Amino acid sequence: MSRLKQPIQEVLPTPALSLKQRLAQKRKAARRRKELINFAIAVVFLTAIVGFVVGVTIEPIAGVACAVALSCIGFSFKYPRYALWAFLLYLPFSGTITYAVGNSPLLQLAKDGFYVPALVGVIVYCQRERLPIVVSKPLLIPLIVLTTLSGFTLLFVNGAEQLTPGHSGQPIAMGILGLKVFLGYIPLIVCAYYMLRDRHDLLVLMRMTVVLILVCCGLAFIQFLLLKTGRCKGTVGEGADLFKASIEAKCFVGGSLLYSQEQGQIRLPGTFVAPWQWAWFLISSSFLAFAPAFNDPKLIWRSLGLASLAAVFITAVLSGQRVALALVPATFVLLLILTGQVVQLKRFIPTAIGLTAVLGVAVVNNPEILQERIDSFQSRWNAAPPTCLFWSSLSPV
Repeated sequence: MSRLKQPIQEVLPTPALSLKQRLAQKRKAARRRKELINFAIAVVFLTAIVGFVVGVTIEPIAGVACAVALSCIGFSFKYPRYALWAFLLYLPFSGTITYAVGNSPLLQLAKDGFYVPALVGVIVYCQRERLPIVVSKPLLIPLIVLTTLSGFTLLFVNGAEQLTPGHSGQPIAMGILGLKVFLGYIPLIVCAYYMLRDRHDLLVLMRMTVVLILVCCGLAFIQFLLLKTGRCKGTVGEGADLFKASIEAKCFVGGSLLYSQEQGQIRLPGTFVAPWQWAWFLISSSFLAFAPAFNDPKLIWRSLGLASLAAVFITAVLSGQRVALALVPATFVLLLILTGQVVQLKRFIPTAIGLTAVLGVAVVNNPEILQERIDSFQSRWNAAPPTCLFWSSLSPV
């Protein structure tokens, strides 16, 4: 907690430390190590006792899971910055881990074991240091309006359905879960604001996201190859089943997918639970990869940023995600214009040539795949044009 500082500040050169200052730093580091060791011993001891009791009274697997979960919660609250980094690393692989371990509903919430305690830790720190929790005043009113409308929806839509005789399911429970998914991660704005202390932290974040994008896109490419070569059987069935993503078709990583080559249907989930999540990961990655590709001070990381951009473009085509196929190139062009990179010819032209070369080789080697995706996107557009949806939404019911 004590390592949380004010948000991004420029790193200035510091003068050489005297012997007394170096000794003070060593003593401080030794105290931190001792504090960490003592805290770790206490957490492991307490969680082991709780896990043993749960394992004896319920089952051994539940005891182990309980001990691990309590340990994560304890460490995340004590060291929120490290918990947020762990949350960032875990999130892209959460779907793969969830289905590899056993597809328990609790595993869907495992990422919150890092996030929620870290959020509480950040809030406690802000209150102790008298720092603002609402870091952007202009956001306050829109957030209040959004939360109010969501609450009314939960009360008058899900609540009314819950009270309707003969209803099926649990509308209130589903509404609360939807509210958590919709609004639960907005406080990450506060966490990121205090997690990124200086320029070094920002560079670490950008470079970490580049590595995550390359790894996730690489795993998704292997998933596509396994389906293409028949190592994974893909979607099996008849009729409507050939047009629906299912967990039975799971291949290598991620969760439910749709791959029916005879029908020209492909919707890959990458490393996520479902295809739509993977699509929005690709869209967000086009933003995250753009920054290091053009702004990282080191050539190696600018090159890796360019490679991650190319990987996002190629994976958007191979995965069959129509929204990603439309928005990834549009996002790239929009960022070029808004950030002024187009006019910086010395930096833009080499990047543009490299990206064009990589994409050109991919298109030349797989022209039929690109044409299938374009045809799929056009058919979807013709079936439900956005202009018709817009005007129909304005017309009276």
